[in-house]
Amino acid sequence: METDIKILTLNLFLRPPGIHTNDSDYKDLRTYVFIDQCISSYDIICLQEVFSTLNSRKKQIINQAKNKGFLYHCQSPRPNPFYGHIIDSGLLILSKYPIVENDSITFSEGKSADRLSSKGVVYAKIKVDDIFLHIFTTHTQASYNTPEYEEFLKYRLLRRRQIKEYKDFIDLKTLNTSYPTIITGDFNIDGLENRKPPKFSSPCQDDYIHLTWIFSSEGTNDIIDIIRSKYGKSLATYGRVYENGLPIETILTAKEYSTSNECLDYIFLIPNKVIYN
Repeated sequence: METDIKILTLNLFLRPPGIHTNDSDYKDLRTYVFIDQCISSYDIICLQEVFSTLNSRKKQIINQAKNKGFLYHCQSPRPNPFYGHIIDSGLLILSKYPIVENDSITFSEGKSADRLSSKGVVYAKIKVDDIFLHIFTTHTQASYNTPEYEEFLKYRLLRRRQIKEYKDFIDLKTLNTSYPTIITGDFNIDGLENRKPPKFSSPCQDDYIHLTWIFSSEGTNDIIDIIRSKYGKSLATYGRVYENGLPIETILTAKEYSTSNECLDYIFLIPNKVIYN
């Protein structure tokens, strides 16, 4: 008998106190609404930008989620000031099914404001009936607006190095196992097709192709983009617009990005990993 598992990946955008885009990010209200109205619809939840620095929102989500059946969780470790990190990675995995193993890594590089955060990957091995799921989530380097093309390329190449570190971590945790691997996160890589990216702000379509190529072990394993497989295309997750081009959301998104209409968030599935002897 098969078990249907509902998985959510979401950048909850709960940055530390004092950091907001416009007048307010309504962090406390959005935390309450997320707990009260959203999480019950899912079985496994992968969150990004749930920072614990100088606030208790992550702890609140973990505690309140238990009341809704999420008895298991894992999160990124505390930031290490020795490496210049004063903010944690903001990553959190919640599960209604037992987490039998968990681990994490911190990326070796960061640039601009991202250097202050210990960005990386969080991993959970989750037991569902008689199988296991390898669940990973991340939030990679953002591209900060710059008029210099060479500076933009630095963000792009750094992100590719982080993706390679992500893939190496996946290989380490899934060694000699063929259980399904689920790769989630805010990748800051735009996967929308047939469009020109905003100048020096979004990576090009070939970055999405490179991303999926790396995660498929350079074409060795089958990899499924869950959203594309369901809808036939990527869907915008940031700076979304109505059909007339006007922005859908203007409270949390800066004006210059409110109509960028980018797909930055993904759930990838590797159903049967190839094992080498």
